[in-house]
Amino acid sequence: MLALAALLAALLLLWQGALQGLARGLGSGVGWGERLLACLAVLALCLPWLAGRRLFLPLDETLANNIPDLELPADPDRHGVYNDVVLQLYPWEAEVRAALRAGRPPFWSDLLDGGSSPWSNPQTAVLAPTALLARSGPLEQFFLLHFALKALTGWLGALVLGRLLGLRKVARGIAGASFGLGGGVVSWSLFALGTVIAWTPWLAAAAVAIVRRPQRSTFVAASLIAAAILLSGHPEAVIGAGIISLGFALATGRARTPWRRRLARIGGFAACCLLGAALAAPVLLPQTLQMLGSLRAARAAERAAPAAPAGFEKRLFLAPLNPEVFGRAFHDDLRGPETWPVDGSCYLGVLAVLGLPAAFLTRRKRRLAGPLLALAALFYLLAAGFAPLAFVASRLPYVNAIILSRWLPAAGLCLVIAGALGLEAVFRREIGPMAVLIPAAAILLPGHPWRLPAVLALALAALFVRVRPARWALLAAVLLDLIPWARDYLPTGHREMLYPVTPFMRTVQDHARAYPGSRVTGAGFHVYPSILPVYGLAEVRVDNPAADIRYLRVLDAALGFQPEGKRYKGALTNVDSPLLRFLGVSVLISSRHAPKPKGWPRLDHNEFAPMRLFGDPDPLPRWFLPTSAVMADPREPWEAVAALEDPRQVVLTNPGWRPPERPWDPGAVRWTGGRGRLRLEFPADGWKLIASSIPYSEGWTAEAGGRRLRTVPVDAAFLGIVAGPGTGAAEVRFEPPGFRAGLVLCAAALLLGAGLGVQSAIRSRNQCS
Repeated sequence: MLALAALLAALLLLWQGALQGLARGLGSGVGWGERLLACLAVLALCLPWLAGRRLFLPLDETLANNIPDLELPADPDRHGVYNDVVLQLYPWEAEVRAALRAGRPPFWSDLLDGGSSPWSNPQTAVLAPTALLARSGPLEQFFLLHFALKALTGWLGALVLGRLLGLRKVARGIAGASFGLGGGVVSWSLFALGTVIAWTPWLAAAAVAIVRRPQRSTFVAASLIAAAILLSGHPEAVIGAGIISLGFALATGRARTPWRRRLARIGGFAACCLLGAALAAPVLLPQTLQMLGSLRAARAAERAAPAAPAGFEKRLFLAPLNPEVFGRAFHDDLRGPETWPVDGSCYLGVLAVLGLPAAFLTRRKRRLAGPLLALAALFYLLAAGFAPLAFVASRLPYVNAIILSRWLPAAGLCLVIAGALGLEAVFRREIGPMAVLIPAAAILLPGHPWRLPAVLALALAALFVRVRPARWALLAAVLLDLIPWARDYLPTGHREMLYPVTPFMRTVQDHARAYPGSRVTGAGFHVYPSILPVYGLAEVRVDNPAADIRYLRVLDAALGFQPEGKRYKGALTNVDSPLLRFLGVSVLISSRHAPKPKGWPRLDHNEFAPMRLFGDPDPLPRWFLPTSAVMADPREPWEAVAALEDPRQVVLTNPGWRPPERPWDPGAVRWTGGRGRLRLEFPADGWKLIASSIPYSEGWTAEAGGRRLRTVPVDAAFLGIVAGPGTGAAEVRFEPPGFRAGLVLCAAALLLGAGLGVQSAIRSRNQCS
């Protein structure tokens, strides 16, 4: 594992150098010693995964529950609540890497969700800077490398923000360590939300720099930061980061600056965010268009009726006081109001809490800390379900699509900075150290983890005695507090549980290979959707909130598959639907108690009991010439699809044209290629409709001899191509909708940035001469 440790160290050193460039652009570079300390602390936190045989993945429970023949280890990883990493994020990352290895952008995957675009999925973080750097390592270590880069980003961002706010080394060092190793960065370490949170102090620092000292270099750095946070892939967290940054901009403006000028500078910050959005537009625009027609957006619209406010969870306000106020994370039964990641995102170390009262006892500190704590309190009240705020939020458009507890990590930045302001006031003797005794007593009341008294004793000794190495004592107290706490939140999966090819999965693979291009799926909740693509098996079910709602409505009407209904996951219940044959499903995974298809022969001999395998002896190919077409009401075409008895027929919603009836020929269409780029060959006689079971998107184009062919949706959600007489071949490609417009916006933003740079260079040269 020395190679992995060397790779991680090299990535941290490379990344801190890149971040130092951004910091200098904001006019607030970080000293080499502070950056080195951050790198060493992150390495120390990651040491168990560098030296041991465990993987930074919550594999054990999730895969043991989903893959037959796989037994749970004797000492399983406890982080099964992170199952979305195994069920979604790892398969998505595998598809992104497969595309990059092939030398093409990950525009399309033939395996995921019946066919989908990783590029248009925000949480794949295709071009997130930290993810791109972490992809230099192996796939199985991607999440460890990515977390280390996120922790370093959050730490250094808090340092830069603290320096812009006038904090000295001790206070900003505490702020950096508290934010980088606490709160949302650690508890959401495996998720895109944690990536956005790591960039939040950088966006806040950009807002402060522009409001206080607007320069061309500041505008360029701020635009790059805005692009980075938008590329990191969690829209809810991005909104929270933007609100927090606006709060910092309003709170840190100079008192003598007229409000008109201050608002103009805030407008400059908004312009930087727009410029950053333009830089990220080749990814951001396709993702936005995808989300507008996604499952999550449709469910939010269906939930538009105001809901009754949830009960007020006042216990959430105890989460910042003590690391074990609701029990030891992933060791004890949760006694808190939310899940472990949500409750953990509130904890930022006891030193930050110690300084909060002191921040209000000096006028200069209170002017900044007051608005920050008010904003943090607002986020906490929203997350806790405070009835008046919940009533208002339930009536705002699209707010139902936001899980308000996802804003708690951003609120943690306000708490960290306010706490650091108070500690600095104590350490610089602006106020007496007695101000920290009341919060110290409050911290000890909710719980008594073994290290907490030692941390408080070390911190109080440094604050009261003020010995020369006091700053090192305070940093040691932060690390002693946060590193053991953080390790409870980080997964330790067994390497042998990394999607092993069990006899059951090998049997499924062998049967699927007999029908090239066919798909595999499971009845009920068996072998949940995105696991099968890791084994090279194309799946028809969906486990993606960004999935196209048109495709999901067909699955719901015909197969009874409805995710994000009563429960987040979906189950395939109607296995007798002809749609399974249309989708080219050659193997169906079932069990003794799950639905079983009529007329499908068994592929196993009960050797995998209670699991059972059924095979379709005649699945349709992915591309075919339908025998006839049925016209349907365009308002609810999926009901007509569910009523079809012959999958070789298709449903159309365009009354102006109907393909001619023809005899069934399963080999009439031949196709080569895949992953969003194919060549089709088919009969050239007469007009015809080439139908497919590939989900329809406006990004699909078909050309024959340099001439664009018409694409239409068939069966309400699948791709069809209309070809005229004499046309017997076509080139079919997928490009995410909005990608080219995004490239134009990105080019315009680059030209604007280059122009600003040239003007700045000319002005500097004139001043020197």
